[in-house]
Amino acid sequence: MDLDVNGCDDYIVLYNDDNMAAMGQVFCNDPGQVVTMPASEMTISFMTGSDIFAGPRGAGFSLKYTAKGNVVPTNPPTTTVSNTVPPSTTIIGSSTTAQNTAPPTTSTAATAPPTTTAGQTNNPPSGSFPPGSQDDSNCGNPVVKPQITGLDYEAQGAAVSYQQPIRVVNGETAVPHSWPWQVSLQGSYGLAYCGGTLVQAQWVVTAAHCSDLIFIGTYGSDQVALGMHNKNLNEPSLQKIDIVAKFVHPSYDNPDRSHDVAMVKMKEPAVLNDYVSLACEAHEGWSFPPGMQCVVTGWGVTAEGGNQGTNILQQAPLPLLSDQECFDLYQQANLDTTSDMQCAGGDGMGACNGDSGGPLNCYVNNRWYHMGIVSFGEASCDTTIAGVFARVAELREFIDSTIEMFS
Repeated sequence: MDLDVNGCDDYIVLYNDDNMAAMGQVFCNDPGQVVTMPASEMTISFMTGSDIFAGPRGAGFSLKYTAKGNVVPTNPPTTTVSNTVPPSTTIIGSSTTAQNTAPPTTSTAATAPPTTTAGQTNNPPSGSFPPGSQDDSNCGNPVVKPQITGLDYEAQGAAVSYQQPIRVVNGETAVPHSWPWQVSLQGSYGLAYCGGTLVQAQWVVTAAHCSDLIFIGTYGSDQVALGMHNKNLNEPSLQKIDIVAKFVHPSYDNPDRSHDVAMVKMKEPAVLNDYVSLACEAHEGWSFPPGMQCVVTGWGVTAEGGNQGTNILQQAPLPLLSDQECFDLYQQANLDTTSDMQCAGGDGMGACNGDSGGPLNCYVNNRWYHMGIVSFGEASCDTTIAGVFARVAELREFIDSTIEMFS
């Protein structure tokens, strides 16, 4: 297979039957190993993005297969296509700045240490992640594992975790469905405007400044899109559920953006599966160390100064800044950052318009945690200036009490 030079806008989907009712397996490149299909019939679908979004194309693809048994299903067919994940790319993507903010316009942001190349990470000092009483056994562990260029998140997670007896600007295309708690908030005609994080089957965490855009009507409302990788495709994994209620933190301060968190309740619970699953939430009191690389994801604007989002989910690893570095940086914009804010980025990747409300994901204690909510940053998405995320660990009381009171 030689499809999309830069990512996963062109790909093959293998289905177990001829009507595509079963979930398909997605392949962007040839991994050189055999995949076995457990049915007597199989559909092969070639999916392609537009010339605008897909970028340079490869030579194409060919398939070889072996089928055994003519009357009843005996031995399943085999092919030389594998179900491994697509290669990482250099496609630009980005997470979001709040639309009416005015953070620093200089390019002299204080940044945390970057990761090394070749998939190895310079691990930061240990953080503080005691297990507490929260049950994290059914969240933060996607079936499809993320692959992030330049970040060995498992090694970093082991280094900073409690030991028991991020088209984001200059990001890359995410492995399809490797961030199964990432959702998109959309208008009635499918126009996406913010991201969010699925934390309970019927509840999504997003940014408070996104709540102003959410329409809830008598005969129709905005929707949450779950299980989505490509916004242009009607993917079999896609679920769309109407929004019935929104709850904004009572201390949300616009324009200063403190307590930038809101809860979105869906009309019915999402169906949890390999493509839609829950994020683990950072525990109250947890402290993530400066320099730790966490990953922002979203469908936002893909270039500095741009105004058009991407159709394919993007990711980018961002280094965390210390509270003092964050405060000093945003003093240049006469903004006092607060204890519920976390700066991340400033090393050539970052968030931009369209990703607001989406997650900043950190890997500790052998699973992914929803550590931050995309809040705001430099107005033109300058990637030399770290963006600001609402700190989930500081906002857990509001998140948990809202779910408990209104479920």
